[in-house]
Amino acid sequence: MRDESEVLDVPRSKLNPANENPWYVLMTLFGDDETANRRVWNAWASQALTQTDLQDLDENSLDNGTQLALWEDLKDEVTAKFKYECEKRNGTNFEIPKLPSPQHPVRISKICVSKALYLDGFVFPRGVSCRILLFLMTFLFATHCFLSPCHFGKLGL
Repeated sequence: MRDESEVLDVPRSKLNPANENPWYVLMTLFGDDETANRRVWNAWASQALTQTDLQDLDENSLDNGTQLALWEDLKDEVTAKFKYECEKRNGTNFEIPKLPSPQHPVRISKICVSKALYLDGFVFPRGVSCRILLFLMTFLFATHCFLSPCHFGKLGL
């Protein structure tokens, strides 16, 4: 049987588990609860949006959950949950990273995603850099909002 990572020209053993990536942890903070994940992600992303961006998103959201919650209302809860999830998913010896900054592009590279990932309605204010990703389950990147350039490299689906 062919290893899916052959498509990527990178051995699967060279890919990191997705849960070691801080952006992935933030995207999936509430596990399979897509609505909660989107709400938290978009509130976090809203820190990097201008007032005009916020108005445009509000006017153009198609009732798909892209409405933005206020980050200040969620910051403490999300920061605590992020630390908790990093340790829960990676063990007590894992060096917990800081919560990523929404002022920088999302970097999800050289990772293997073993669970379904639904990013429908997520806002990406500073773009995305995806290089060498292996998805072992469903990956949905349908209705989204990119406000900066995105770079997609090799994706194995």
